[in-house]
Amino acid sequence: MKPKLEDLTPENTAVIIIDMQDLFFEGHLDWNKIIENQIEIAKICKFKKIPIISLAYSGHGQFVSALRNILDGINIHNHIKKDFDDGFLDTILYQVLTSYNSKNTFLAGINATACVRSTAVGSLLNGFGIATSYDVIDNGADGFRRYGKGEEWYNEKGLFTQSFREIPLFQ
Repeated sequence: MKPKLEDLTPENTAVIIIDMQDLFFEGHLDWNKIIENQIEIAKICKFKKIPIISLAYSGHGQFVSALRNILDGINIHNHIKKDFDDGFLDTILYQVLTSYNSKNTFLAGINATACVRSTAVGSLLNGFGIATSYDVIDNGADGFRRYGKGEEWYNEKGLFTQSFREIPLFQ
């Protein structure tokens, strides 16, 4: 089901931050703004007690330090390592989301047309609504930049806004 703005609440939504690892930012110019936005979301999650999950690709290093430092201080936070683009494949992501009674996922991360989109597809296949915004996803690797951010796909399959600040969950 495609969520509406008002459908995203702290009681039924979890934030998933995907692959915000140093390796994926090589050659990426605007990564600071994306990280700043994700840090702001993490702080809101901490204050509103919104579950937040960080997904990291195995063997690709740690999350960027500024984001990792914030995430480590959040009580309702799970860190999951993955071996595939889809964060649901061979991980405990589904179990974690259902333990929080999540019905929707808000996705943020790097490589919007690869790992973020694959995890979005996994969310949909597992019965979760998806949402994201232009200012918290991007394609960091040069090979993915030609695809843009996949805005049309995200808008068709879920809730897509220009800024996460448009979503009442984060206000």
